[in-house]
Amino acid sequence: MKENLSKEQLIKENQELRIRLQEAEDTLQAIREGAVDALIVQGAAGEQIFTLSGEELVYRKLVETMNEGGLTADSNGRIMYCNERFGKMLQRPMEDIIGKSLEDFVLHTERRGLNSLLIRAIDKPSRARIVFKASDGTLVPSRVSANALQNGDSVSICMVAADMTKIEESEETIRLINEQQNQLRESQARLKFSAEAGGIGTWDWDVENDVLIWGQRTRTMFGVEQDRNITHKLFLSFLHRDDRQMVEKAIAECIQKGEKYDIEYRVIRPDGSIRWIYSKGHGIFDEHGKCLRMTGVTLDITESKQKIELLEHLNNELKRSNDELEQFAYIVSHDLREPLRAISGFMGLLKEKYKNHLDAKANEYINYATQGVIRMDELLACLLDYSRVSTRAQVLTQVSAKESLNAAIANLHRSIAESNAAVTFDELPTVKADGRQLTQLFQNLIQNAIKFKSDEKPQIRIGCRKQDNKWLFWVKDNGIGMDKQHFDRIFNIFHRLDRSGKYSGSGIGLSICKKIVERHGGHIWVESERGKGSTFYFIIRQY
Repeated sequence: MKENLSKEQLIKENQELRIRLQEAEDTLQAIREGAVDALIVQGAAGEQIFTLSGEELVYRKLVETMNEGGLTADSNGRIMYCNERFGKMLQRPMEDIIGKSLEDFVLHTERRGLNSLLIRAIDKPSRARIVFKASDGTLVPSRVSANALQNGDSVSICMVAADMTKIEESEETIRLINEQQNQLRESQARLKFSAEAGGIGTWDWDVENDVLIWGQRTRTMFGVEQDRNITHKLFLSFLHRDDRQMVEKAIAECIQKGEKYDIEYRVIRPDGSIRWIYSKGHGIFDEHGKCLRMTGVTLDITESKQKIELLEHLNNELKRSNDELEQFAYIVSHDLREPLRAISGFMGLLKEKYKNHLDAKANEYINYATQGVIRMDELLACLLDYSRVSTRAQVLTQVSAKESLNAAIANLHRSIAESNAAVTFDELPTVKADGRQLTQLFQNLIQNAIKFKSDEKPQIRIGCRKQDNKWLFWVKDNGIGMDKQHFDRIFNIFHRLDRSGKYSGSGIGLSICKKIVERHGGHIWVESERGKGSTFYFIIRQY
């Protein structure tokens, strides 16, 4: 089959083949019926005129020079004669064909149809589609016309076999083209429906003729009437002046370099309103690389843009507020400690100088005041530590989690020894973190496990494993545990589960842990059961 033929060319070639086949059959039929007196045959020797006085010679000359396969067989299907063209169809020399049965050269499944054709041809001219098999196994679909020739008392069958390979391939190609076109139309209809349903507009630009076709949704986005003709120049006139150069550059790169067209821009509609448009498309090029068309889709993203801008504004406001709060906490916790120290000092002098002049009740009040000052100083110190997570943060670098843990264990060596705690850990990775804060994180969690130990010897285990682009750490203990309703509240600043005073502390240690983990792009949580210990998990993200 010829390559790269258009649908129209295939249809024309198909028709020409059918006309030639019909002409050959009509010529043979006219000879048999006596409708012609002579034939002009074009051969190697040029044009030759044959009259019916040499019928056999005329017939044979005709058969030898025609483009179809010609053969004569007896009523049982044994081949008595064939022309060179039939031999070429079967890819066999004529001597390997003559004398053989026709059944030897057709598919097994075609034999019944072949025999039926031979029987019908005895009574009247008949046709059938027969698939021959060439010597290399190639299948040759053919349209076979058969007529009976009476020769005395015997009957022979004259057949013309037209190779239908090209015709059937052309018809199949045409069928496939039609099928693809139907599928394309259906796909386009579905795409248009889906696009309209999803708020997506369509556009198609004939670059050479500058014809720009917008779907209804795109026209609505730009505020353009349905009957208004659109050109590329008109499209550019809608663009916000700050975005026009960017859009023109993206279009030029698509046309000249074949780059994908993927862009966001603002348009100013005829009513003066500004809309944000997201557009995506691609170029369609000829065999020489020339861009013929650009086609794509549009989406109005104005509301999304407004929500993003609002969210960014709120985030900036929140960041500013947090910065101010941290600065306030630092100033308050730092500057208020000096007056507290003065109060504590004067209370000590008062107690020392006038201890013999005051009664027991007065001394008790002085002790309450002194303890209150000490408690306030501790809270301010904790608040100062909490604010320093942000105000004195270091740049995140590659640090050894193992070294940070060892530093935390060293800082807690006295508490570990006094509680007889066993602290073990797995192999720990190198992570991107603030090394000082990672040490503080481990230290607070281990200290928490020691503080809330059970009657058993404290067993504290630190582990880690990788999850995608994150590291999951855990600190597990065999302490007193807690109920589920406290899982979230324990990370709130100054929140303490114990109100009896049995356990010391300010209630800020886990809040600092939470703040450190969040600064590292992760989160922290606990899993616990009262009387069965707790496991604190935290994630450090790898940037």
